[in-house]
Amino acid sequence: MLRWSGVLLYWLHLHPLVIWLARRRTRILLYHACEPTESDFIRDLESNTPPDRFDAHLNFLVRHYRVVPLDALERGAPGDRAVVITFDDGYASVYANAFPRLKRLGLSATVYLTTDVVGNRALIWINELNWLLRNHATVARPLVESLFDCGQHAAVPAILQRACARYQPSTVHALLSEIRARAGLDGGATAAGARLYLTWEEVREMGRAGVTFGNHTASHPNLVRLSEAAQAAEIGRAQDAVSEHVGRPTSLAYPFGLHDAASRRVAADLRFTSVMEVGGCNDVPPTLDRVARVPAGDWSCAALFAELEIVAPAKAYMRRLRDAIRRLVPDFLCW
Repeated sequence: MLRWSGVLLYWLHLHPLVIWLARRRTRILLYHACEPTESDFIRDLESNTPPDRFDAHLNFLVRHYRVVPLDALERGAPGDRAVVITFDDGYASVYANAFPRLKRLGLSATVYLTTDVVGNRALIWINELNWLLRNHATVARPLVESLFDCGQHAAVPAILQRACARYQPSTVHALLSEIRARAGLDGGATAAGARLYLTWEEVREMGRAGVTFGNHTASHPNLVRLSEAAQAAEIGRAQDAVSEHVGRPTSLAYPFGLHDAASRRVAADLRFTSVMEVGGCNDVPPTLDRVARVPAGDWSCAALFAELEIVAPAKAYMRRLRDAIRRLVPDFLCW
């Protein structure tokens, strides 16, 4: 209902008024891949915005907002109607399809890199598992269903969600190794052939054109399933890699948006200027150690407006109300 309300406001041409009324709130958009047709590595992950759709989004943003770099947010001076564009994971399609469009319009963006896969020596585990389940199901499904206690007819996205919820690095790595061995696959060759991610040369080229880069961990784990020491190692290894190639990143984005108190302590210890989450709506001014982002997908401009201006603020309000009630309930019980 909220999305349809926003779409209706858009088609009634009331969206400029809605945007102006909330002009002091900075919006942060989260994109991932920009493939014309979803490959089996990212299929059904709700992480792709096709190039023509991304073009439409940019034209809409330029007409109604001000696209600003991340450092404007970090300096506390984004200005009215500000939007920050971010990408997670570091897909090659960002270089091939999003970057030329950003450059043509003179727009900035920040790409959060999963550093172990830059250069395509390996695959992010969830991308590889997605591909294996779709292309080597006879081998992959029995092993995955047994390990994660999935039903025999579970859809691939549901299996991947379960794998993320039960993530353990050693378990997932052993699973992928076993599937590769039984299917006669070489993981490095599959990654090189897929060419799914950026190379460091492409990263540096984008950096020279004004794109900035953030830390998205080394291997894209579910941080909540790791010890604090393991989280520090993941984030620290990625920090070293990005620093070596394009300079020290000032910003961290949690994989899957998942984090806990230990994640926040690690981020504070590494002195990130901003830390990105997933979902929600930013306060005015935004809290830089818990920056909310609005995930964007294969949406029309009407749906993009609805998500930015109606759905995300409403969800954020409901979360704040829920948190306030939770804080009050113990007081009432004590009274």
